[in-house]
Amino acid sequence: MLRSEGYLVSPSLVFRAIRRLVDQGSIRKVLVAGGYALVREDRAITLFCGQCGGLYDIPCVEAFDALDHAAAANGLAASRYIVEIEGRCSRCAEGITPG
Repeated sequence: MLRSEGYLVSPSLVFRAIRRLVDQGSIRKVLVAGGYALVREDRAITLFCGQCGGLYDIPCVEAFDALDHAAAANGLAASRYIVEIEGRCSRCAEGITPG
């Protein structure tokens, strides 16, 4: 988009901007999707559809409380969580195409 408008942007500038947004907590790396997503929920499980690329955050405070407890019981003070599940969403499973 920027290039088509005549702007030249170096990859290092883009990566620095992404790193700054990650450090601020505005976006996060999504490992299963190989990209980045907005942070909508602090304590949510990320569901990723490997077929359509859909990304869904499911708030699940109880699961994270259990993880806190398990970590503490083993002497670890958890500082962050990465809980991602890859599969196929119900729309893809039913053969419904987006749009």
